[in-house]
Amino acid sequence: MVSAPYIRQQRRERAEPEIPTQDEVDEKLPPLSTGAGATIRIPPELMPSDDEVMNYFKIYFDDIHPYVPVIHRSHLYYQWQHERSSISPLLLEALFACAGRLSDDPAQGAQWLALANRHESSFMDEPRLSTIQALLLLLKARESRPKKGYYYRSWQTVKTIISMAKDLDIHEHNNLHTEGRSCDLNPVECLVQTRVWQALLVVEVMIGAPQGRSDYGVDHETVNMSPTLDIRGLDQFEMDRSRQYAYFVRNARHIRIIADIYHKIKKQKDWGANPKFVEKNPLFTDWLQSLPSDLQVNYPPDGSPPWIPSHFVGNMHSHCHLGIILLHRPQLIASKSFAAGGGWKMHMALCYSSAKYLCRLQEAILNRFGLSGLLFMQRGINFTIYTILTCTMLHLVRNPVFQEIEGQPANATAGGHNIPRPKFSHGRAGVLYTAHENT
Repeated sequence: MVSAPYIRQQRRERAEPEIPTQDEVDEKLPPLSTGAGATIRIPPELMPSDDEVMNYFKIYFDDIHPYVPVIHRSHLYYQWQHERSSISPLLLEALFACAGRLSDDPAQGAQWLALANRHESSFMDEPRLSTIQALLLLLKARESRPKKGYYYRSWQTVKTIISMAKDLDIHEHNNLHTEGRSCDLNPVECLVQTRVWQALLVVEVMIGAPQGRSDYGVDHETVNMSPTLDIRGLDQFEMDRSRQYAYFVRNARHIRIIADIYHKIKKQKDWGANPKFVEKNPLFTDWLQSLPSDLQVNYPPDGSPPWIPSHFVGNMHSHCHLGIILLHRPQLIASKSFAAGGGWKMHMALCYSSAKYLCRLQEAILNRFGLSGLLFMQRGINFTIYTILTCTMLHLVRNPVFQEIEGQPANATAGGHNIPRPKFSHGRAGVLYTAHENT
């Protein structure tokens, strides 16, 4: 989707970037074996105790795995107990970094992130499924400890992961199942490949769309969207996780669809009214109606925060309502007429309704799970900040417009202050397409 006008202007006007400054020094680490031929491993003095590892695993699988479910839980526990040396050091470091940053002692996560940063380049010698898993977890871990150029770095990391996945033919994996052929993978690897490609669709659109990217590498038609995976031997945990993540992926796919359409029509006048864009209006409402009862949210009529079964459900619904705003705000802008009874009123009502739902959802998450409930979401607190700003903007726009519709003057007075009637433009629409990263 389009980035904000001021960002596009910066891109046009900027010269060659200045020579970069040295990144901040990572956490202090003990000397590592770096001689030629030295095996990459976690220094024994840094290896946490079994109890600490179990705690990291619990944090990851309980709270982070719903958003980045790229590790098979029972297989990892088996490896840790019986084949510890078979686990990629980079994958362990990335998992410890993720869990540590979101634990009661975030400094521990910073140390693991520093170690993973030091080892990462050594794993770029050839494609490995474990490296792809680790890089997806590192994207998550870096949300709370960004370096200069974080957003561009994130996009380049996504491009690298997709390229590595294609080298392993992961992009063709789902087609084999669709055609009724065997993928010849063991159940663990089959599940991980499926989840990796799903996760890449999600992070590519959540990182790329806010930056105005259009060169997506994941064809959403090649991503498995089924709540039930045809993989033998899955335990109940993996079946439940696959089921709920499928709905999360479907919602991301819908945002990707409208982003793709936008890039094809963005140079047209009043592109928000283009039939190709408008015909996608049912996407998000159909998604909401398709949810099974345990993934639905019921909103009390008194306007209070709803009860949510998990932070995942709350964040997933927040993402959906942000998608509704992304879809209907350009149509509101293209309506032009702001007279009572104009077609714009429906779009404004839908946007404002979703903005209110967003606020209630985030309040519900905070009430039940604290700030951590928002941090667990893909893209972390930046996603939350953007949705809050979006809601605030819509609230400010909505008030004077609806006052005029209800018969009050255009410059309504509130507390002695004049509230000018807002002026809409395609530039303002562009701001909504700017993701949390650019706010």
